[in-house]
Amino acid sequence: MSDMKKQPMAKSTIQAASEQSVLDKEVISAIAADVLPTTPAPEVSARIKDRLLSRVKSQDYFFQFNNEDQWKQISAGIEIRLLHKTDDARSFLVRMAANTSLDEHAHSHNEESYVIEGEVWLQGILCHAGDYHYAKAGSRHEKIHTDKGCTLLVKCS
Repeated sequence: MSDMKKQPMAKSTIQAASEQSVLDKEVISAIAADVLPTTPAPEVSARIKDRLLSRVKSQDYFFQFNNEDQWKQISAGIEIRLLHKTDDARSFLVRMAANTSLDEHAHSHNEESYVIEGEVWLQGILCHAGDYHYAKAGSRHEKIHTDKGCTLLVKCS
């Protein structure tokens, strides 16, 4: 326990020790009361996280965490972060700095956009955080622009 601070003993441990008559119940309770709650060292925390995630990883679930810096710059002040991709769909985040634009473009797939934060001009409409936009496959987007910056969740399918 050199790289972990002491954690309180679980009641089941106290009960089990008492039932086995190893120590008196009052002694066990006194010991448990003196154990301080702590946070594990970063390397221990990482090992615990890896072990837990290995248990839930399967083809049915996929996780991508905020601290996994996956942003790629696609032009000055505009970044994209791919969240998930299959043969017929993909989900990604678009982060646009203030006063940036994406050029006019066509859609080969249906595209859904949700404004997570900030505001953005889509098809001449100013959209704010919480607004949703749908573009049908075969449609064209006019230039997309933001004056204040924004983050969008986009799904193409």
